[in-house]
Amino acid sequence: MLADVSRETYGASQFASQFDVSRETLAHFEVYAEMLGDWQGRMNLVGPATLARLWERHFADSAQLVPLGSAPWLDIGAGAGFPGLVIALLGGGPVDLVEATGKKTDFLAAVAEATGIVGEVRIHRARIEAMPLLQPATIVARACASLAQLFDWGVRFAGPTTRWVLPKGARAADEIAEAQLNFRFDHDLVPSVTDAQARIVIATQVRRR
Repeated sequence: MLADVSRETYGASQFASQFDVSRETLAHFEVYAEMLGDWQGRMNLVGPATLARLWERHFADSAQLVPLGSAPWLDIGAGAGFPGLVIALLGGGPVDLVEATGKKTDFLAAVAEATGIVGEVRIHRARIEAMPLLQPATIVARACASLAQLFDWGVRFAGPTTRWVLPKGARAADEIAEAQLNFRFDHDLVPSVTDAQARIVIATQVRRR
């Protein structure tokens, strides 16, 4: 869990302290938060119950991934921008955000424009299966699909040194076992700082059996 910070008190200032965020960058996150609340009223961007814990549940949960990978990043199923926009806002870009839903890509583009990171993100309105080949150093996805499915979608983008940074819940071990039926890969598990039950799967050398 987030060190010495209760769920009830975790907000913008705690996020800034936890991840050493500058005032300017924090202001951009506050714009992002405001836009998410506004757009959420018109479309389903995130689970409604998670908005009350936005700074922990989405911003911090995404920010913890930044030191685990390197640019360029490929975010599969970018949704409302978690983790891709957060990575870019924290200076980790460039990030390719792939999202098939047009309204969500409109949101991603609007946030990128409002927060000044247009040059750090490339937003693709497409299904990952239809994407032309990219050469990411890191492939990331959050709350998108099972590990096996993510490997199936992303393996054609992966080279010998590509790292996969995939946050998973309490069933991470089960998903690893399932993925091992069709894929060979090396992996480590990193504890999540936002959920004691969750793990971040760091996979390398992913290839089909």
